[in-house]
Amino acid sequence: MSARQFYIMLVIGVFSMKMQKLPSLVYGELGKDGYLLFLFYMLINLLFIVLVFYILKKVKLTQILSPAKSVTLCGFRKIIMIVAAVYFLTQALLLYEHIQGLFANTLFDNLSWALFSLLLLFAVFFLAYRGIENIALNYEIYFWVILGSAVIISILGAGYTDFSVVLPFESIEFGKILKALPNFSFWFGDAILVLILGLKSKEIKLSKTILFYVLTMCFVSFVVIEFFGMYGDYSAAQSGLISVLSSQALLGLNVGRIDWFLILFAEIGAVLTCSVYLYYSCLCAESMFPKIKPFSIKILIILLLYIFDVFYFVDMAAKLNFFAGDMSWFSVAVQVVLPIILLIVAGSINRQNKGINTPERRRLK
Repeated sequence: MSARQFYIMLVIGVFSMKMQKLPSLVYGELGKDGYLLFLFYMLINLLFIVLVFYILKKVKLTQILSPAKSVTLCGFRKIIMIVAAVYFLTQALLLYEHIQGLFANTLFDNLSWALFSLLLLFAVFFLAYRGIENIALNYEIYFWVILGSAVIISILGAGYTDFSVVLPFESIEFGKILKALPNFSFWFGDAILVLILGLKSKEIKLSKTILFYVLTMCFVSFVVIEFFGMYGDYSAAQSGLISVLSSQALLGLNVGRIDWFLILFAEIGAVLTCSVYLYYSCLCAESMFPKIKPFSIKILIILLLYIFDVFYFVDMAAKLNFFAGDMSWFSVAVQVVLPIILLIVAGSINRQNKGINTPERRRLK
């Protein structure tokens, strides 16, 4: 994919992951200071993004996916691929539940989600099946529609927001915020997103990546403050940010909430980002089992997505226990350990390249 597509996918991917139920959960845990959690995670991810760019200079996707010559290294690689496949599947599942929260609980609460989910399942499967280049093209096509809708929604909400909700600054409990960081790690794997997109991208720059990421996270933090200022102590009880932020601005209309068009346009980003993670989950699984047909693996993974969605995540409590419970430490481990492992791989490749170019090796050639 091109550098332009990479930046677009990063902006929409980061935004889409955080704009539904997450702000409500954060307010329930941290109250009015919850917006600072987003800024803390921004700083943490910036450090990992710098590390990721070093890795991207040294490692290619084919080197990660291709089998190792050593039996020990081959087994170790399979473990890494299994963990990565599970992680990407859970990320896709999180976004899938994000979309489900809007459609099943808000728009079509009288329809059976088990049936309606099949349509959404087909959409994300079709995108993932067509490949990352096709997904990137869809991002590029819908970018201004998604971004414009999100900005208009935030403008509509700004007029009904009490921004003094974040005051006084003297009462901020930084210790409580730091303690809550691991609980929300699934929503903030932004450096891993940079890594997987960067492995498929050409001529991307660290400076531009940091710029777009900081601007996106600042916008997200601003919208979260809007949300807290609009609903106050009722923020934790809201179904999701993107579906309620503009509701106050259009109460005077007698024709229904016309802002639903904007909300649905913004949700396109969640569908596309879900397909990205689903694609990479399939890619990791296919590299583990090269003898199995890729289509069969994709069908198996999409069935797992459907089974978890319909039969396991039956209510909000089940979702919270999974994503914000003990499994959040799995996410922390992947986000920290995976870049370190790839850094070791990059160092090993660098040493091998230096060994090939030694005078002794050149004489042998």
